[in-house]
Amino acid sequence: MNVVTGARPRAITVAVVMLSIVVLYGFAAKVALLADGHVAQSVPQGLTNPTFVIYAVLIGALINSALRALFIYKIFNRRNWARIIYLLFFILGVLLAIRNYIRLFFHPTELNYPVAVGYLGLACILVELAALTLLFFGPGNLWFKRSLA
Repeated sequence: MNVVTGARPRAITVAVVMLSIVVLYGFAAKVALLADGHVAQSVPQGLTNPTFVIYAVLIGALINSALRALFIYKIFNRRNWARIIYLLFFILGVLLAIRNYIRLFFHPTELNYPVAVGYLGLACILVELAALTLLFFGPGNLWFKRSLA
Protein backbone atom coordinates (compact mmCIF):
# COMPACT_ATOMS: atom_id res chain seq x y z
CA MET A 1 0.00 0.00 0.00
CA ASN A 2 1.24 3.43 -0.88
CA VAL A 3 0.58 5.62 2.17
CA VAL A 4 1.13 8.83 0.21
CA THR A 5 -1.48 8.14 -2.49
CA GLY A 6 -3.81 6.13 -0.25
CA ALA A 7 -4.10 3.38 -2.85
CA ARG A 8 -6.42 0.53 -1.93
CA PRO A 9 -4.46 -2.27 -0.27
CA ARG A 10 -4.75 -5.80 -1.62
CA ALA A 11 -6.30 -6.88 1.72
CA ILE A 12 -9.35 -4.71 1.00
CA THR A 13 -9.81 -6.18 -2.47
CA VAL A 14 -9.48 -9.73 -1.11
CA ALA A 15 -11.95 -8.98 1.70
CA VAL A 16 -14.48 -7.51 -0.72
CA VAL A 17 -14.22 -10.57 -3.00
CA MET A 18 -14.64 -12.89 -0.02
CA LEU A 19 -17.71 -11.00 1.24
CA SER A 20 -19.20 -10.93 -2.26
CA ILE A 21 -18.84 -14.69 -2.61
CA VAL A 22 -20.56 -15.21 0.74
CA VAL A 23 -23.49 -12.97 -0.24
CA LEU A 24 -23.91 -14.73 -3.59
CA TYR A 25 -23.74 -18.16 -1.97
CA GLY A 26 -26.22 -17.13 0.73
CA PHE A 27 -28.79 -15.98 -1.78
CA ALA A 28 -28.28 -19.01 -4.02
CA ALA A 29 -28.61 -21.38 -1.04
CA LYS A 30 -31.85 -19.74 0.07
CA VAL A 31 -33.31 -20.01 -3.44
CA ALA A 32 -32.18 -23.65 -3.67
CA LEU A 33 -33.84 -24.47 -0.34
CA LEU A 34 -37.02 -22.78 -1.54
CA ALA A 35 -36.97 -24.70 -4.82
CA ASP A 36 -36.32 -27.98 -3.04
CA GLY A 37 -39.27 -27.45 -0.69
CA HIS A 38 -37.34 -27.24 2.58
CA VAL A 39 -38.83 -23.87 3.51
CA ALA A 40 -42.34 -25.06 2.68
CA GLN A 41 -41.87 -27.96 5.11
CA SER A 42 -41.20 -25.55 7.97
CA VAL A 43 -44.37 -23.49 7.47
CA PRO A 44 -46.60 -23.68 10.58
CA GLN A 45 -49.51 -26.14 10.24
CA GLY A 46 -52.31 -23.62 10.83
CA LEU A 47 -51.17 -21.20 8.15
CA THR A 48 -53.73 -21.05 5.37
CA ASN A 49 -51.43 -19.59 2.72
CA PRO A 50 -47.93 -21.14 2.85
CA THR A 51 -47.14 -19.56 -0.53
CA PHE A 52 -47.07 -16.19 1.26
CA VAL A 53 -44.32 -17.46 3.57
CA ILE A 54 -42.29 -18.73 0.63
CA TYR A 55 -42.52 -15.37 -1.13
CA ALA A 56 -41.74 -13.55 2.13
CA VAL A 57 -38.59 -15.65 2.58
CA LEU A 58 -37.55 -14.98 -1.02
CA ILE A 59 -38.14 -11.23 -0.73
CA GLY A 60 -36.33 -11.18 2.63
CA ALA A 61 -33.34 -12.97 1.11
CA LEU A 62 -33.32 -10.55 -1.81
CA ILE A 63 -33.43 -7.48 0.46
CA ASN A 64 -30.76 -8.95 2.74
CA SER A 65 -28.45 -9.71 -0.19
CA ALA A 66 -29.02 -6.28 -1.76
CA LEU A 67 -28.25 -4.46 1.49
CA ARG A 68 -25.12 -6.50 2.07
CA ALA A 69 -24.01 -5.89 -1.54
CA LEU A 70 -24.53 -2.15 -1.00
CA PHE A 71 -22.39 -2.20 2.15
CA ILE A 72 -19.69 -4.21 0.34
CA TYR A 73 -19.69 -1.66 -2.47
CA LYS A 74 -19.37 1.19 0.04
CA ILE A 75 -16.57 -0.65 1.85
CA PHE A 76 -14.75 -0.96 -1.47
CA ASN A 77 -15.18 2.81 -1.87
CA ARG A 78 -13.58 3.49 1.51
CA ARG A 79 -16.65 4.29 3.58
CA ASN A 80 -15.72 3.54 7.18
CA TRP A 81 -19.35 3.54 8.34
CA ALA A 82 -20.13 0.69 5.92
CA ARG A 83 -17.58 -1.68 7.41
CA ILE A 84 -18.86 -0.90 10.91
CA ILE A 85 -22.49 -1.54 9.93
CA TYR A 86 -21.47 -4.73 8.10
CA LEU A 87 -19.67 -5.89 11.26
CA LEU A 88 -22.76 -5.16 13.38
CA PHE A 89 -24.99 -7.11 10.95
CA PHE A 90 -22.48 -9.97 11.02
CA ILE A 91 -22.52 -10.10 14.82
CA LEU A 92 -26.32 -9.97 14.89
CA GLY A 93 -26.55 -12.72 12.28
CA VAL A 94 -24.18 -14.98 14.20
CA LEU A 95 -26.12 -14.42 17.42
CA LEU A 96 -29.39 -15.28 15.67
CA ALA A 97 -27.86 -18.40 14.09
CA ILE A 98 -26.34 -19.86 17.27
CA ARG A 99 -29.43 -21.94 18.03
CA ASN A 100 -29.38 -23.50 14.56
CA TYR A 101 -25.70 -24.36 14.86
CA ILE A 102 -26.24 -25.94 18.26
CA ARG A 103 -28.92 -28.11 16.64
CA LEU A 104 -26.59 -28.80 13.71
CA PHE A 105 -23.92 -30.25 15.99
CA PHE A 106 -26.04 -31.91 18.69
CA HIS A 107 -29.45 -32.64 17.12
CA PRO A 108 -29.03 -32.75 13.32
CA THR A 109 -32.27 -34.72 12.86
CA GLU A 110 -34.28 -31.70 14.07
CA LEU A 111 -33.13 -29.52 11.16
CA ASN A 112 -35.55 -28.78 8.33
CA TYR A 113 -32.73 -28.49 5.80
CA PRO A 114 -29.82 -30.73 4.76
CA VAL A 115 -26.93 -30.93 7.20
CA ALA A 116 -24.48 -30.03 4.41
CA VAL A 117 -26.19 -26.64 4.05
CA GLY A 118 -25.56 -26.01 7.74
CA TYR A 119 -21.88 -26.81 7.41
CA LEU A 120 -21.58 -24.61 4.32
CA GLY A 121 -23.26 -21.82 6.28
CA LEU A 122 -20.71 -22.28 9.03
CA ALA A 123 -17.93 -22.10 6.43
CA CYS A 124 -19.44 -18.83 5.19
CA ILE A 125 -19.34 -17.43 8.71
CA LEU A 126 -15.64 -18.28 8.91
CA VAL A 127 -14.97 -16.67 5.50
CA GLU A 128 -16.83 -13.53 6.61
CA LEU A 129 -14.84 -13.47 9.84
CA ALA A 130 -11.59 -13.70 7.87
CA ALA A 131 -12.73 -10.89 5.54
CA LEU A 132 -13.72 -8.68 8.48
CA THR A 133 -10.32 -9.34 10.03
CA LEU A 134 -8.72 -8.04 6.83
CA LEU A 135 -10.93 -4.93 7.01
CA PHE A 136 -10.32 -4.12 10.68
CA PHE A 137 -6.65 -5.03 11.15
CA GLY A 138 -3.38 -4.32 9.39
CA PRO A 139 -3.27 -2.44 6.09
CA GLY A 140 -7.05 -2.51 5.71
CA ASN A 141 -7.62 -0.71 8.99
CA LEU A 142 -4.87 1.78 8.19
CA TRP A 143 -6.47 2.52 4.80
CA PHE A 144 -9.78 3.38 6.43
CA LYS A 145 -8.10 5.48 9.10
CA ARG A 146 -6.24 7.48 6.44
CA SER A 147 -9.59 8.38 4.87
CA LEU A 148 -10.73 9.86 8.17
CA ALA A 149 -7.69 12.10 8.53
